[in-house]
Formats: sequence, C-alpha cells, structure tokens
Amino acid sequence: MASEKVYHYKAHAKCPKCGEIVEVIVILLIVTTLLTIMFNQVLIISKGYSETFEDELKPLKIVGPVFVEVGDKISFKILSEGLPVKEAKIIFAGIEKETDERGIATFQIDFAGCFKVIAKKKGYVQNSTFLWVFPRGIENFPIRCTKSASEPQPYGVTMSSFRMAGFNYARIKAYYTYDENGNIYPLIQLPELSEARVLNESLEVVSKLYLKKSVILRNFWIRVPPSVHLRKLEWLVNDVRKWGFKIFLHTQLFYVDPNTGEMMGIFDPRAPRLSPKAKRVFLEERKNEIIRLASFAERMGIEILDPISFSTLLPREEFQLYKELLPEIRKIYSGKLAISDIGINEDLSGFDYIIVLPGWAPRESDISPSEIEDAFIEYLDYAELIAKRYGLKILMIYIGHIDWIMNFYTSRKSFENFFMSKFNYSTEKARIWFVDFILNETIKRKLVAGVDVHPIWFFHMGYPIYGGEGIHEEYSYWPTKKLANLAAKYLRKPWNEEGRITLRMLQLAKHVANTLAVTSPNSYLTYWASSSFKTALTHYEKGDYESARRILQEILGFFTHIRNPLNISIDGIGDEWSYFDPVYYNP
Repeated sequence: MASEKVYHYKAHAKCPKCGEIVEVIVILLIVTTLLTIMFNQVLIISKGYSETFEDELKPLKIVGPVFVEVGDKISFKILSEGLPVKEAKIIFAGIEKETDERGIATFQIDFAGCFKVIAKKKGYVQNSTFLWVFPRGIENFPIRCTKSASEPQPYGVTMSSFRMAGFNYARIKAYYTYDENGNIYPLIQLPELSEARVLNESLEVVSKLYLKKSVILRNFWIRVPPSVHLRKLEWLVNDVRKWGFKIFLHTQLFYVDPNTGEMMGIFDPRAPRLSPKAKRVFLEERKNEIIRLASFAERMGIEILDPISFSTLLPREEFQLYKELLPEIRKIYSGKLAISDIGINEDLSGFDYIIVLPGWAPRESDISPSEIEDAFIEYLDYAELIAKRYGLKILMIYIGHIDWIMNFYTSRKSFENFFMSKFNYSTEKARIWFVDFILNETIKRKLVAGVDVHPIWFFHMGYPIYGGEGIHEEYSYWPTKKLANLAAKYLRKPWNEEGRITLRMLQLAKHVANTLAVTSPNSYLTYWASSSFKTALTHYEKGDYESARRILQEILGFFTHIRNPLNISIDGIGDEWSYFDPVYYNP
C-alpha cells in the first residue's frame, strides 16, 4: 500500500530529484504515524486499561440516605443510566451484600460513626459515598438542643460532633434593637475575621445603608433591613438542616449604639428610655416583627418558635401583646410556640413550652456551690408548678453559661473564696460541675421536654467571662471537648462500641493480609492471614465481636514488627485507600 502511494507520487513528479524528496517525506509520515500508534498502545497498557474498554464501562449511582440513626434499616439503591442494577456488590460498615432485582440492598448496624459505602460490579465504574450513622437520643429529652450548632464554626468544631453527642435541635436567635422613638430594627453581627475578603464586600453594602454614620469594621452589630435579616436567618436554618437538625427559633432584644455598633443591656444608663408615645410605637413595631417572624418560621418549617422572648424592656405589655396575637399566629404558624418565664403572674395557657434559664433562679449573694444547687432546685420546682398549671412543657436553655453565677458575688474576693476555690480556680471544672448537676437534676423531671447546652464549642474559640476586676482575663479559657462528651453521656443512648472497634480492626487486618498476599513469598503465612481474616469476618457479620476481635488481635499482633504493614505510601494515588478510609478513625 505504501509502495503504491510512493510510486503514484513518483509518477506525477516533474523531476527524479523531486520524486525522491516526496518519497522520503511520505515514508517519514508513515513511520511517524506507526510510532505514534505504538506509543499510545504502550501508554494505554501501562495504565492498565484500554480506551475501548473504558468507554464501555457503565456508571454506577448510589442512591441512599446521607445520615441515619443507630438501628435504622439502611437501604441503598444502585442505578446505572436511570435503571436498577441487579447483583451489584455494596460494601458498608464491613459487610458486603448484593442488590436484588430492584437494585436495592438493605443493612442495619448497631453502632455509630461515619462509614464509606462502596458499589461495584464487573463492567461498571466503581463508585462510593459516605453515610453518617448517628446515635439515638434518650426519650427523657425529646428536644436536645444547642445554640453552638448555629454559631460560626471556623476551626475544629463540626456539626457532626454535636450530632454524635446526641443533639437533635439547633437553637437560632433573631436579634433586634430599638431607638429612642420606639422603632425596632433587625440586627446582624459582623464577623470577627479581620482578613476576610467577604467582610470588605459586606462593608461596602453597610456603607450604603449608613451614609451618615461611621461603619464599624469588625465584631460589632449593625441594623439591617428585614429582608437582609431574614436571608441571614434562612442561611443559618439551611446550614444546620443539612445535618438533620430541627430548629428552635427565638428572639433577643438589646440596645445597640447605631454609631459605634456596641451592644449593651436595655438597662444600661446609655440605653434610651421610652416615652409613652415611643412605647406605643415600640409595641406596634413589635407586633409587625412577630407576624413577620411567624410567617418566616412557617415557610422554613421551623419546629419551635418564640417570637418575643428575652425582652424585659416592657415585659408585661409585650407578654400581653404576644397573648393577644396567639390566634393570629396560630393561623400563620403550625409549629409549637414557646414563652419565656418573665417572672410575672400571667395566664400562660395557649402556649406549648415555657422557657427557663438556670440564671433566672432567685438566690442570695456570695453563696457556695451547694447553695446554688438548692436555689436551682427550688426554681425548677416552681417551673414545674407553672407548667402543670397551664399544661406546658419546660425548655431549660443556656445550660453551660456560668457568667450569671459571677454576677451574684459582691466582689472578686468573695467570688474566688466562695466559688472558684471549690474548683481549684478552674473555669472548665466549674462549668463541668454546673452542667453535670443541671442535667442530672432535670433528667428526673417529667415535665422537662428539652434542654439546651450552650456554649459547648471546643478548641477553636475561647470561652469569655464577662465581669469586672480582671475576671475576664484570668478566668476566660480555651475549652476542650469535655463538656460535649459530658452532654453525650446524658443525651444519647448507648450503642455498640465493640462493633465499631471491631470494624476498625477488620479494616486494618484486611489491609495487612492483602499486603502479605502481594509481597510475601511465604505461601503458608499468606494462607494463614487470609483464612484467619475470613473467619473473623464471619464472626463479625454474625455479631460475635468478641471472637472476631480475638482472631484479629492475633493477625495484627503478628504484623506489629513489620515496617509499613499497610503498604501505604504518600504518592497521590488513592487506590490503596479504596476500602480503608481515614474517616473510620474519627467518627
């Protein structure tokens, strides 16, 4: 074929020398083409696949939940191009099953963690995803809440930590301020991160809203239009919903200087006092915000709402307003309604929950921890009496804050002598005592429907103590995970720790057995490791974790003297991690 082409070109050449040149060029083109084809084939073979074969592989799609709870039946459906795939293998939590004619395989495990789900079948591209299995919460507290889930989490703290501790509700606040004329303004807080680029963009927007006022650069409160306020709340709701949290939304009112962004209490001497006319304006604006927030809560599917709590500016008038609006709110909002205990003798019928804080317990000044316990028990007795009278359930929130304790000591010396000395001057030890005592007491009470433990963030953010005489500097600290772990002891049901530990051991043993099969010339040793692993896996699948762990300990014990028994290298190639993920070690 090539010679015919050369001859053809030669026949049409105008001179012998030109014909020779054409012949050489054509031969070079043919040789180059052949070499390119050969090189590509070598490259394809070296990669371990052929382009033709790769094109023929069909995709696999895993359809299933993102998170479940311990003991739930977990079904995965495997599809390819929209159709179910029969006899596909699914590997989940150390168990392998095949899909039925509907493309479905079902699992059920009795321990918590984050697990990899792998789907594969010959002729298809292997696929994988992750599934969180969270522990079940205790029935004593159907509402296990923390505001820490809706706080900024820039470092270390993850939503999964709170779900793994047994929390199922996120508490979110809608903040408001007011002015001397009684006008009410929604608030948002600027971020603390000084280098954040998005913050600079936000400041441009803020500057347009406050043309005649100085714009605070960081970590201060600003007034925003209702639309901006609701968008911020919507973002918070959607963020925690991704992790399966239900929502408790409530409000807080305080005074913010519009020129400086400084937040202060409504009884601060710098906060304005309202005239009778301003009070009427305030209550009318309060009404508008209540209806607006109720409509928002219904649209977002909020489970619990308190649209007027944490305001002691006009406590009696605001309560009466809330009470009068109940029929209208019920038409708008289908969830549960809560009311804060504001310390006044009013009819609380028509509400679902009464909110109480440990810090509201009446007590004397300069008292010991045991006297604080007595005061709290008396306050909880009072809350149960009110709840029973009006057919309510109790929500105990802000368990974890001990700032209010410090406010009842007349001096730094008395605070240290009567209180901190009992905990070796450790703020963390004092908070652990406080949370442990309150949870232990409230769990006994039948009318307590829920608790809110906050703050329980750890590692990434300090716990500030607000007080005079240098208390802030000396007793603020960086929390560990101890409080979250303590809350977990009360809020979640026990689950099979042995099962998860055994699974981790299986992952390790499988890897070392595979490594041995590839690298060892000792066929007897290879057979021993492989057969022992299969026996351990059989025990594991039957739920006999003790027998499985005994065999796995023998396998892993043998390989402790071998360098890099997992045969894993930092090379950017993830094949060796296909069935063995770091996520198994940090659920």
